[in-house]
Amino acid sequence: MTHYEQMIRLLVLLLCGLILVSCTQLRTEFYRNETGYLYEVGCSHYKAGAYDAAKIVLQELITLDPDYGPAYAALGNLAMIDEQYEQAYDYYQQAIDHDPELEKDILPFLLVSSMHKTRQPLTDSGVDLAVIYPLLMDEKIREIETLLEQDIPLELLTKDSVSATPGQLGELREKGAELAPEMKGFPNLQLFTAYLLFYGQGNESIAEELLLAITQTVQGSEKQEASILMGRMKEKQGNYVAAAKWYLAAVQAGSPIEDVANHLARIYQVDLQTILPPKNEADPETDNSVADETALKASPVSAPEKRAALSIDDETEFTLPKPHAVLITLPQ
Repeated sequence: MTHYEQMIRLLVLLLCGLILVSCTQLRTEFYRNETGYLYEVGCSHYKAGAYDAAKIVLQELITLDPDYGPAYAALGNLAMIDEQYEQAYDYYQQAIDHDPELEKDILPFLLVSSMHKTRQPLTDSGVDLAVIYPLLMDEKIREIETLLEQDIPLELLTKDSVSATPGQLGELREKGAELAPEMKGFPNLQLFTAYLLFYGQGNESIAEELLLAITQTVQGSEKQEASILMGRMKEKQGNYVAAAKWYLAAVQAGSPIEDVANHLARIYQVDLQTILPPKNEADPETDNSVADETALKASPVSAPEKRAALSIDDETEFTLPKPHAVLITLPQ
């Protein structure tokens, strides 16, 4: 190839490069204009109250340009209006991910959507403290129990600061403590009241009586949850021996060990893996013949025969191991 031919080839390559760059710039400019136009149209619909039309346009926009942060923020606002809080939270998070400069403006809405997302089970059930408050003040125990028989996270309900003022929350605690003796046979209300008192000041003895009544009279999830809350109360009081035994009592009542593993790890000052069962026990199909005996001994709390040996009546039989100990000692 002659020097002249080499020069011609080089010029052709340079020309092709210039054409490609020009086309890319034109394409980028086209999309920039198109997304900007769609965003203005979407916002126009949004401001006019045509939310469905705004949603269609904004979704078309992010299909065209998945990195356009303001469109996600607008979709988050639309989801908030529709009370789709989990979806709103996701849209706001995506807006920040794609355009970090939006974080300052979006953060308040992100926090609000997060709060509503957390209390979504209460919204779905139609039961919150605003509903419970007048019923408890009027001592309508049976009616409250009927409401609480729904699949409602009672701890979330008692911590709901959206539907009740601090003053009303205080009144609920006082009334709950007053009516505690009359709650026999109403385990959901007993557990709800125990949570109320747990997060308040004083009345711990009443809360313990309620929880003890639940563990002695009912089975299933109520007994498990009451045992765990009793463990938390004992831990709050600094009685770690009793706390550990109540957490293990929850497991004995059928609660998955994963539900109390964090509590036990905190008390024993060990890693979570020390508390959780070895893989061969968690998976019945695993060949036990190849089980690691050392691993089995490292987590005796996971063994069913050890759980059965639990006695929560005689605390003198149970002693905590030294900090960072590997083994969890159960009474024999």
